[in-house]
Parts: sequence; C-alpha cells; structure tokens
Amino acid sequence: MMDTTDGILMAKASKWALRDPLGKVFYNVTCTGLSVAVALGIGSIEVVQVLMDRLSIRGALVDFVDAVNFRILGYGIVARS
Repeated sequence: MMDTTDGILMAKASKWALRDPLGKVFYNVTCTGLSVAVALGIGSIEVVQVLMDRLSIRGALVDFVDAVNFRILGYGIVARS
C-alpha cells in the first residue's frame, strides 16, 4: 500500500514539475535535499551507535541515540515526506 501511494504521489509531482521549468528545478532540489538530509541523519545515528559500542562511550546524548528505533524512525520519515 505504501509503494502504491508513493508511486501515485511521485507521478503527480513529476507531472507538475515537468509543466514548468522552474518547477522542475525546485522539484529536483527538494528531492535531492531531502534525500541528503535523511541520509546524513541516519548515517550520523549509525556512526554514534557503532562508536558507542566500540569505545564504550556513555552519556545522556549517546544513550538517547542508542535508544533510536529505526522502524519508528522510518515510519516518521515516510509520514513527513
């Protein structure tokens, strides 16, 4: 169901973006920026979790990052997109 909904929304967004040259640029910059932001966020969480495990680092921020549930995070990313 998520793939179908995503496909429909992306098809409509692509049609809108192709009608206007400025819309195409805005669409591409928005999609790329969102992808980069999500990748950096998830990558940062992964790096902190690996370093915490390898170096036995402890602290409030590190414990918070360790408690991140990637399933819930993924649902949140999809819902906000």
